[in-house]
Amino acid sequence: MLSAITRVAKILQMPCVLNKEGQFCRVLTIIVYTHHHCCCFFLRPFTVILVMEYHVTFLLIRFSFLSPSAKLPSLCNASGASEASSFNVPEVLEQVIPTQLIASRALTMKDCEQQIADLKKENFSLKLRIYFLEERVQRGCEEDLQDVYRTNIELKVEAESLRRELKEKKELLLKASDAVEVLAAARDAEALNVRQEASSEVQQLREEKRLLEQAVLEMREEAEHMAQIAEADKLRVLQLQSEMQAAHKVQLSEGQSVPDKGGSSHPDKQGGRSEIWNTLQDSQVQNGRLQAENECLGEQHNSLRVKNCQLETEKRHIQMEYGKLQVGSAHLHTEKTRLETENGQLQKENNHLEMLNRQLQAENSKLQVGNNYKEKENVRLVFELEQKRAESGKLTELMTLQSLETQVAKLQEELIKSHQERLVLQEHLKKEKVRCDELRQSLKHVSEERQDEKNDSEEHNRLVNALEQAQSETLSLRDAQRTAEAANQELLEKLAEKEEKMSVQEQNILKRDKAIQGLTMALRAKDKEMEELCTQIEEKDGALASARDLAHKAQMAKFQGTGEQQALLNEKQEEELQLHACLLQCKGQLQAVSRELARRTQELAAACASRNAADVERDETLSDLHRCKHRLQELRETGRRQQAEASDREYSLSQRYDTLLAEEQRQRHSQELLVARLSDSLKHKDSLLQEYLEMLKSPSEQCEDGTSVLISKLRERLKDREQALERAFGDQVMAVQDKEKEISDLRLTLRERESNLERMQCLLRDNEASMTSLDEIIREKDKELQQLATAYKDLQRERRRLEEEHASTLADRDSLTTQQCSMLDILSRDLQVCCCNGFSMLSYFIYLFLNVQASL
Repeated sequence: MLSAITRVAKILQMPCVLNKEGQFCRVLTIIVYTHHHCCCFFLRPFTVILVMEYHVTFLLIRFSFLSPSAKLPSLCNASGASEASSFNVPEVLEQVIPTQLIASRALTMKDCEQQIADLKKENFSLKLRIYFLEERVQRGCEEDLQDVYRTNIELKVEAESLRRELKEKKELLLKASDAVEVLAAARDAEALNVRQEASSEVQQLREEKRLLEQAVLEMREEAEHMAQIAEADKLRVLQLQSEMQAAHKVQLSEGQSVPDKGGSSHPDKQGGRSEIWNTLQDSQVQNGRLQAENECLGEQHNSLRVKNCQLETEKRHIQMEYGKLQVGSAHLHTEKTRLETENGQLQKENNHLEMLNRQLQAENSKLQVGNNYKEKENVRLVFELEQKRAESGKLTELMTLQSLETQVAKLQEELIKSHQERLVLQEHLKKEKVRCDELRQSLKHVSEERQDEKNDSEEHNRLVNALEQAQSETLSLRDAQRTAEAANQELLEKLAEKEEKMSVQEQNILKRDKAIQGLTMALRAKDKEMEELCTQIEEKDGALASARDLAHKAQMAKFQGTGEQQALLNEKQEEELQLHACLLQCKGQLQAVSRELARRTQELAAACASRNAADVERDETLSDLHRCKHRLQELRETGRRQQAEASDREYSLSQRYDTLLAEEQRQRHSQELLVARLSDSLKHKDSLLQEYLEMLKSPSEQCEDGTSVLISKLRERLKDREQALERAFGDQVMAVQDKEKEISDLRLTLRERESNLERMQCLLRDNEASMTSLDEIIREKDKELQQLATAYKDLQRERRRLEEEHASTLADRDSLTTQQCSMLDILSRDLQVCCCNGFSMLSYFIYLFLNVQASL
């Protein structure tokens, strides 16, 4: 602050007036010229109105005298320090106002000259004010133009970046569409391959079923043939038994018909009878044994029936497995339909991507339209600023010094009559000054609004960047979803391959079971044949033993008689020994075959146990596969849900972006309206100034009624203007609050989107973890399947070895049975010959015995 006030205008003494309280009031006008500082007066009972500018300060003081003894403080000194002292009102009036002007009287020429000088000074101050206002407006316009150019450049750069991003997104969409087409073609090819493989597997199953039916028919025919052979052997054995019984009866009848001439039985005869009785007992024992063997055969027949029932149940089980295979083929058909539906979904996603591309193009066009609109707004603002400059120049031209001098000359003539009008005009000037201050504040507010617009544009750019980031994140999520779908497809393919392997293994297991069942049936049939052959051999052994005894006895008797008979007996004994050795060899072979059968039964039991274990493992693998399928279905559902959420977010973001654009356009429109309103108010003020000038130029004969009407009109207009300014200020405050609310809502939405993105990232991590766990499970299942495959190969090798061994044993058995049959035929012929020789020798021996007795 300067040390002293440079210049103080003279005080214009106004007449005393009464206020509302009925007190005397004096109005003093003090014009103080300072240099960038404010000069303050502290007058306690005064009402002070302070209006400050950079170079000119108007201080209007209105004071009232409450009583003649009212205490007033002295004015501040030049340095700004104030000292309070008590003084009387007359002294103050003598210091400030001349005593002769206190009373109400008419103005003199000197007072008029002083008023004219004051008005000139006021005119000079107004010119200075207008000059500084023009400088300020010009400075603000230059800053606004620079801001406009800067925003225009930024918008162009942003539009170019958006065009580049649009091109990149178009390229990405083309690549995605190509990838989708390739995936669809690959899926079609895979579906065709799966269909062909399924049809080939069904044909193989049908062929295997036909072959198995043929094998079953052949086995049945073979069993029937073996049963016929067994029946023929049984009939032959019965025939031999009947022949032996007839021979025994003949021998007994011949023994009884021999006469007892000595009166007492010979001991040799008694011995022959005892031997015959023993042979009969042996034959009875053999018959009992044959009956027991028949009972065993009946039990074996019953066991065969039970096994036949088991075979029927196994056949039903095979039919059930075939039904399961048909169900599997139906499942493959459903998988094919599911793949077709997934292809349709991929096509829908492609269409959705195309729609998003079109939306991006529409947004780009909207941004271009917004840029063009902003450029037009910038041009229009520049034009308006130039118009305002021209109007301010006109105002300066109108308020030149000459017009003011003419006005002062006219006012000198009408000064006494228009005293009250001057008071009103002074009050109106005060209000105009206040209004100018308000306009200045409104200009500041407009600048603040422009700054807010800049902030809003920055916020808009930030939101656009956030939108682009969200779109990029959605694209990354889509890529992750596609990778997850590809992984799911690979898992499904692996599952299909494993199911095919499992089906092949099941078919192989069924084939192996059927082969094992056929082998068991063949072994049982061969066991039956061997048992029947053993029974036949035992029967023939018994018959041979009895015949050997008879032959031995006959040969002994003949040997006692003649030497030729002894030689024959020796030959027969040798033949008997050979036959006995052959029988022992056959028994050893039968024991070896029985041991081989026991070993084979143990191997079959082990194979059945391994088959049961393989079935259990197969059930476990199937349950694991079902669990994997369920997990894959859940992952597919989560992927679809994430895709739906991403599409919803994109749609909400696009809607939000559209609303932001509409809100920005609305704000710009409101700002345009505000600028238009301000320009209208300026024009209206110009018209008011012109009216005031005309009113000042009007003749002095204008009546006081007209002035009062004009003053009332001016007051009404001022009230209307104040109300309009209040409404505009309220609207601006509401707009600012709405913008703050929108910014807070946008921040909340951004936070929600960030939380949603974090949640989606967590879901993706969980999905990746689940996919890794599924991969590990699938690897474990692959290892288990490889182990099962190796075990299955080992079982196949073992089965082939068993089949080869069984075929070799069957060939050995067939050769043995043929040899035994040939030996039995030879033995039967020898027995017949021996029987004939024995009977002849016995008859000859009896004849000799009778001759000996007769000679004696």
